[in-house]
Amino acid sequence: MMGSSENTNEYDKVAILDAGSQYAKVIDRRVRELSVYSELVPLQTPVSELLSRKYKAIIISGSPGSVNDPNPVYYDTQLFNCGLPILGICYGLQMLNKERGGTIVRQAKREDGQFEVELDITGSPLFKNMNKLENVLLTHGDSIEKLGANLISIGKSESFIVACADLEKPIYGLQFHPEIRSVGVQGDARTYSFAAAISSNDEKPNWNELFILARLITKACHHINRVVYILGKKILDAEITQVTRTSLTQDIVDKARACDYHAMVIMKRHNAYSAISQMPVVLIPIQFDRQIYLNDHEEINKNDEHMNERIIPLTRLRPIASSFQHSVVLRTFLTKDFMTGRPAVPGETFPLEMLDEMCQTIKSNVPGISRILYDLTSKPPATTEWE
Repeated sequence: MMGSSENTNEYDKVAILDAGSQYAKVIDRRVRELSVYSELVPLQTPVSELLSRKYKAIIISGSPGSVNDPNPVYYDTQLFNCGLPILGICYGLQMLNKERGGTIVRQAKREDGQFEVELDITGSPLFKNMNKLENVLLTHGDSIEKLGANLISIGKSESFIVACADLEKPIYGLQFHPEIRSVGVQGDARTYSFAAAISSNDEKPNWNELFILARLITKACHHINRVVYILGKKILDAEITQVTRTSLTQDIVDKARACDYHAMVIMKRHNAYSAISQMPVVLIPIQFDRQIYLNDHEEINKNDEHMNERIIPLTRLRPIASSFQHSVVLRTFLTKDFMTGRPAVPGETFPLEMLDEMCQTIKSNVPGISRILYDLTSKPPATTEWE
């Protein structure tokens, strides 16, 4: 993006300082959805360069690191004195607080998932038109212990300060992630669409034909903006009824992280890491292949060779018990700017063996996984990440 010949000095633009966050490109997208031009630049970018590029404001992303690390990510120490409005997210908040002489400590227990926070909606313009109580995404182990000089708290969770502001300058910090709207913080009010799933008994499906079919489905059915392929044997029931009741708890976060870990390790092993721009690994609360009854007394014989030919009225099906498993969606994505993009083609972008290994490894090592699905959808109509 920075190498573009386009004269971006004509626009009001925002610099997003990337500290290594998995959400940096999501921040970029959220800013652009507000019709504001933004650019991702390294956190280490000197203040003199930021000013010469005539940015109007700065956003600092989160980071997997800690500001208390022996060798934290370098940044220009004049950043918070550059005169521009600044919003620090997660790691960015902690940078701000430590720079002002405050303290950041590692807590005994992490905050991961959806939490209710209380915001100062009357005293801070940052939270204009928001509710006093909001559900937000928190994912951190370090927290503010003592606020730095000239900083005040403008938001808190049950346990920690989650937002702060400078008393005199337009500088703010958020411990939570406002760029992730799936758990709140004033969504954009768009109408979310449906996903369609394709399955077959083909051990080696024709992926190019599947991508064509996915495009045709989204064009013909305007309420569908995402199409996935269910890997493995064909799903017999067209109607999805087995939805696992799920809350964003630590065990669910751990399950999603485990799936993501195995997928990333395998992708690196097959030298496909640099070929794929991004690959969100999504946990969805759907269980396939559950044993069912025709009624309270008559059980379907799984060994019945004519079972696939039987027409079973859905109104007569009764599940044995509540579903308890989840499924995993692999969302490979190829893009240059994250505004548009397409999924990677198995067998072309990466070897087919990689996908097989991901399926086998995730199902063998992560308990409670029903099926692995592969996202076939380009952007548009789908988004980069699942929401």
